[in-house]
Amino acid sequence: MKGCRPLDKNELSRLKTAFTGRMAVRNKALFFLGVNTGFRISELLSLRLRDVLTPQGAFPRYLSVRRENMKGRVESRSVLLNDPGKAALRPETLSRPARDVIHQDDFVFRSMVDHNKAICREQAWKVFVAAYRALGLEGRIGTHGMRKSFANHLYDYFLELVAAGQPVDALRQTSRGLGHKNIGTTDVYLSFKNGQVDGAVGAVGVMP
Repeated sequence: MKGCRPLDKNELSRLKTAFTGRMAVRNKALFFLGVNTGFRISELLSLRLRDVLTPQGAFPRYLSVRRENMKGRVESRSVLLNDPGKAALRPETLSRPARDVIHQDDFVFRSMVDHNKAICREQAWKVFVAAYRALGLEGRIGTHGMRKSFANHLYDYFLELVAAGQPVDALRQTSRGLGHKNIGTTDVYLSFKNGQVDGAVGAVGVMP
């Protein structure tokens, strides 16, 4: 969503307790899986049990979204399923009755209304906005705030590598992590960093 902002670490920490109600486990899992993988909301909602659990019931090393469920439908995308991502999924998968886990075609983030459907993007947006408002968070966040937050974390990590003297192109590597084909798109994603540019200009000014 154009104009959405990322969430900072303090906001993300506070959101750990912001999801309430009957589907709190599902909603929290959806949000934090998004923050840790950078998948778009429609891509997350396309996930089925077969995508997040191996036949042995373990989490895969990489989480993949199939090409037909990706934006543009050009190719699939795989992201390392890190420990926080697994921690996000674990309560959601463990909360299912044992008999349900064997249904590999079931959606991970199921609708309460229909067992054979995932929740819709509009419902996910409502859930997230309710959590943001409960904490008094302001600005445009929506569902794309997850992906923007992921981008923010990647970029900051690569900048730290640059600061440590490693030959890393922070922007290009962030672009790869997001699965962008055009690095200009990544630059737009990181437009919220403009405040850093303003600060730098203010700091290096030379008085006449």
